[in-house]
Amino acid sequence: MKYLLIIFLLILISPIVAQNLTFKLDTSTAFYFTEYNDYEWDEPLTGLHINTELYNLSGRFGLGVSGFYSFSSADDNFDFIQLYDGYIHYFTALINEKKYFIHGFYGGVRYAMIDYTPYKTDNLLEENFLRPLVGFKFANELWGFDLTWSQAQDHKPILGYEIKFRSSSNWIMKIGRRNRGFISDVDSDVFFNLGYEFYG
Repeated sequence: MKYLLIIFLLILISPIVAQNLTFKLDTSTAFYFTEYNDYEWDEPLTGLHINTELYNLSGRFGLGVSGFYSFSSADDNFDFIQLYDGYIHYFTALINEKKYFIHGFYGGVRYAMIDYTPYKTDNLLEENFLRPLVGFKFANELWGFDLTWSQAQDHKPILGYEIKFRSSSNWIMKIGRRNRGFISDVDSDVFFNLGYEFYG
């Protein structure tokens, strides 16, 4: 009972001690793999991923943007992928010295630009499309979890998750998977990011 009382008091005190987090920015090198017939782990798309979020702009509401730009492809089917997300979020976002805590929901849109060659053909196709995006995020200074829902080119639902790990020196690693690719014939995709995070 004594320990429960201590935990309860800490929960009550923490919002008083902590201050509002204002921003978080991470940039990373990203490796993107598609299950197009099968995964080819030695043939990734390599690119730059950036995610920026502004917190507590009006109450708990804020804004977020992220983007992935592939600058190199070893994939035989995909020449080029760009993904851009823009969203409004409702997060609890607090900071206390070098620690931070974020959780809440967000919603917005995802814009995709993809150049690819369908399996067993030589026809290079270009696809540009805009789809809805909703998600839930939990993160602190050690790790984080992001769950998303969006739609593919053919409007079929895409469920995805991302797990983030962060070192004490602000280096981050992200691992994620989606149950369907952005193009209808892609069964799933996986990504792996290494980068750095800023916040304040």
